[in-house]
Amino acid sequence: MVKLRKKGTCALALLLAVITIVGCAGGEKTNTATEIVIPDGVEAIGEGEFMNCYSLTNIVIPGSVKTIGAYAFQDCDALTVITIPDGVTKIEKYTFSFCSSLTIVVIPDSVTVIDDFAFSGTSTLDAQTVQKILSINPDAVFGK
Repeated sequence: MVKLRKKGTCALALLLAVITIVGCAGGEKTNTATEIVIPDGVEAIGEGEFMNCYSLTNIVIPGSVKTIGAYAFQDCDALTVITIPDGVTKIEKYTFSFCSSLTIVVIPDSVTVIDDFAFSGTSTLDAQTVQKILSINPDAVFGK
């Protein structure tokens, strides 16, 4: 895979016909993007791609996204609301951990697994879960 990655910026990568998002690289407090709109057609958000995007308050994820990697939004301190698109089946480990301002997560019926520590450290979270989640790992903590 060819990744167009520049420290502190957002870029896109292309792998054959599958588009993958490459987020705020670098993980430094200098990442100042506050809002990101992922274009329709993107199918995956890679592991750790928005990790440490401390200023990120809003991200729009299109319905074309089917995979969100582990650690994808870890330590996004300013993120308050996230809507996971229908079609995503698993919330990977540490995906939203330590998003200290996260208050609302909308989880679609397609999600059947919430993995280890997916929401740990999100003490203000009021999770809106659905009835069809089949496997919630005991360590998928919704608080500290």
